[in-house]
Amino acid sequence: MIPLANGTMQYNLAESRYFEALDKLPIPFLLINQKYEIVSANQTFCTMLNSPGPELIGKPCNTINASICGTPNCCFRRMEKNNLDAMQVVSEIDGTLFQVSSQLIRGATPSEDLIAITYSNWSEVQMLSSALRQSEAQYRHAKLFKDSLLANALYSFEVNLTQDSILCASLKQYPKQNIEKYKNYTSFLTHMEQALIDPGHVHAFKSLHRERLISLFNNGTQVQKSEFRHKTQYGRFEWLECTAILFHSIDDEDDNLYAYIIVRNIETRKRTEQELHKKAQYDTLTGLKNRESSVSDIEKKLLLSQQKDAYGALMMIDLNDFKQINDSYGHSMGDSVLAETARRMQSLFRSGDVVGRLGGDEFIVFLPAIKDRQTAFDRAGKLYDLILPKICALGTTCRVSASIGLAFSPDHGAAFQELYEHADIALYLAKKDKTRKYIVYEP
Repeated sequence: MIPLANGTMQYNLAESRYFEALDKLPIPFLLINQKYEIVSANQTFCTMLNSPGPELIGKPCNTINASICGTPNCCFRRMEKNNLDAMQVVSEIDGTLFQVSSQLIRGATPSEDLIAITYSNWSEVQMLSSALRQSEAQYRHAKLFKDSLLANALYSFEVNLTQDSILCASLKQYPKQNIEKYKNYTSFLTHMEQALIDPGHVHAFKSLHRERLISLFNNGTQVQKSEFRHKTQYGRFEWLECTAILFHSIDDEDDNLYAYIIVRNIETRKRTEQELHKKAQYDTLTGLKNRESSVSDIEKKLLLSQQKDAYGALMMIDLNDFKQINDSYGHSMGDSVLAETARRMQSLFRSGDVVGRLGGDEFIVFLPAIKDRQTAFDRAGKLYDLILPKICALGTTCRVSASIGLAFSPDHGAAFQELYEHADIALYLAKKDKTRKYIVYEP
């Protein structure tokens, strides 16, 4: 057929070949001549009417739709008005609602003009339209999702995991050649791991390895996230977040597994998290662990000590006459004394020891895995001596002393609360008898 103006068409095939082509159309289709007679109906149309094709040829078109013949919706009248819009018609056979489209086909002469009429089940049209709208909406949502993911991305790339190849890459703040020269995904990760990933974060980075992603997808995971530190072009390490979205192609013939990988810089977020974590676990004045964090750490170390059958010591420390310092020199001086005392305490103990401030002028220390009681005695004596020297701050000099109470695990308690109560009793006795550097709880 040859398209003409106003949506009309002209056929230039041999008539037999033309009708043969029409007969194979998957949609109901018929031709009507100028006498309103059915000239041809394809097999799909005949099946729809449950009528043999030869029986329809030559019959008037109102055999099909008597309700519209002779009305303004008549196919020929619509054509005369150049109205090519589809119309809805209820079938007089089974009540099905059809969408009917008409098109004028020019013959050799006007008397040989035909009208081609196609029928579409309207419910199916609506379903397809709905599916199309839904598909378009899903596409828009997917694009918005992708755009939001890429908003702060350093780079992103699409990977064919089955073929182990990088298909394409989008880069903002990363040297393009570093990806382009590694078309093989595994080779690219190997380069990254060896040259740019913080050695302490290699394990987290390995979650992006091809075999790992394929295994995750096979076990039902579609999105894999990992965080690690990456060397920047300035030589410093910064935190990155890598999101791998795993998916199969919508093409049924393509059984490859793909990954869309987005890499973002989360250094600012990590710093904020670390600051919040520090505020939640540490005392802002002294920098020591706060009460909650100290108790939690001691409980964990006590449990570990029990498993290893190890000895531990709990110290309770209280500054003597601290209220007098606040009253005489002011709270700013009192804060300076607390901060300096904490600094001196930290310098004495091991990294594995727990050193914390319970509140006010009261401190706590736990020594895990010590050889014997004498180790704790030595530390307690050194701590007492370390606190005694003068403290100079804010143009003022003052001196404080400390009272120290000691309790041992498991002798005086295996659980924190029991050990704490016994060390507190020893502290109470030490504050009454200030001639001794420390006092050990005695049942």
